[in-house]
Amino acid sequence: MPATKVTGAARGAGVQAAVGIDNPREARRLQRRARLMQAALAMFAARGYHESSVDDIVARAHMSKTAFYDQFDSKEHCFREVLAQEGGDLIHAVIAAKSELLTT
Repeated sequence: MPATKVTGAARGAGVQAAVGIDNPREARRLQRRARLMQAALAMFAARGYHESSVDDIVARAHMSKTAFYDQFDSKEHCFREVLAQEGGDLIHAVIAAKSELLTT
């Protein structure tokens, strides 16, 4: 069976479908942002804010500093975004657990 070559357009369509965005450029931007935030979370959790550098984050995400600064104004901005996302997820989990306890 011959190998199938995935074109840039096909890859873009997969990214779009994965994040539910009609604009391929926006879908890729959101995917890059998510990769950077996952890497930042891992670095901040492992080393703490002060010991984690932008270089560490982009190395873990296998991305460039330019990509980082396209998404965030600074390391602090990135940290605040990670905190907002992760804190929000934690709050939702606590509320759900509390609701479950009250109904049982």
